[in-house]
Amino acid sequence: MRFEFFKKCSSLMLISLILSFVIGKLILKSWVYFIFSMSFFGALYILIGWILYLKTDGIRFFKNSIKISKVPVDKASIFAYFSSGLFLLVLSQALHSLIAK
Repeated sequence: MRFEFFKKCSSLMLISLILSFVIGKLILKSWVYFIFSMSFFGALYILIGWILYLKTDGIRFFKNSIKISKVPVDKASIFAYFSSGLFLLVLSQALHSLIAK
């Protein structure tokens, strides 16, 4: 379970940091957009983790209109989403305070 957590968490962090850098520094050419996209991915990962947690409790979204796959969600992936999201939010706020000086 520990290996799955580290694998999922590192892949989430790598993808979000690369996309944030591409959006913020290469396309829009500003540190503000880089920080904003990092905080966006952090909030998105926390939201996905929360939805997966509710899904394990039996709460279903889109009752009959969309068939959600029956893939079991393990605790390691939920914890990876939460920890990646919190780390990205804290990192974006720390970078903002360093750049604002």
